[in-house]
Amino acid sequence: MPQIAKKPELETQVAKKPELETQESVKRFQIDFTQEALRNIDRLKAKLGLATRAMVIRNALRMYEWFADEVHPSDTIKIYDSKDELVAQFKAGLLLK
Repeated sequence: MPQIAKKPELETQVAKKPELETQESVKRFQIDFTQEALRNIDRLKAKLGLATRAMVIRNALRMYEWFADEVHPSDTIKIYDSKDELVAQFKAGLLLK
């Protein structure tokens, strides 16, 4: 199995806020997560090279918002592997609940 190079430590990366965000336009709220959910967020943070957990949540929200706007619950989602073989398919409604 080929070795995968590890990404540099994320602690050295600095998250930059978009210039349009000011103290007045940013609101803070709190979400409680299980330890397992936090491990999943941290895994995604490392895999995607993001600097903060908040960036993971913002990206997930952005993707889910796009998905909800672009698909209808009756649409079929099909997933193909690198050999163009169908490996899974399901109704989009499963992800829109």
